[in-house]
Order: sequence, then C-alpha cells, then structure tokens
Amino acid sequence: MTFAEAGNYKITFGAHKGKTLFQIARNDEGFTYLMWAQKTFSQDPRTDTALLRAALATYFAEESVQKRYRQRALLDSDYAAHDA
Repeated sequence: MTFAEAGNYKITFGAHKGKTLFQIARNDEGFTYLMWAQKTFSQDPRTDTALLRAALATYFAEESVQKRYRQRALLDSDYAAHDA
C-alpha cells in the first residue's frame, strides 16, 4: 500500500465514517484520533480491521507524519504535565 492509498482509505465506522485518513488528519483533533486508532487497532486480530491496520501503518510510516506525531505527542505530554 502506498502513502497515497493509505491516506485515501475511508474509515468505515464511528464519527469519521466515510472520511479518508487525509481528511481526518487536517486538524489536530482528527490527527489525535488517528493516533488513537493506530494504537488501538495495531494489535487487533480481527480480519475486518486488516485494511485499516495496513492503512494506518503505512500512513504513520511516512516521515512527515512521523514528525507531526512526535510534535503532537510532545504537546500532549506538556498538557499532561501542566494538568498534574
């Protein structure tokens, strides 16, 4: 699966049903959702999530997405430290 194919994968459930990964990732809230989905579904053995797992793995393997992921994770940890 290419990065473009992964980004154009459409979510088939929930609040983002029918949206592509690219569409969801346009804002921080959506990107945070994709981070959650990647963590949640990466170990999911169900066959109905296989395409989602592959799309998320390919999407998050892209260098520009990894950079954004690290920035978002740092921001989230700063918020957590501030709230403590």
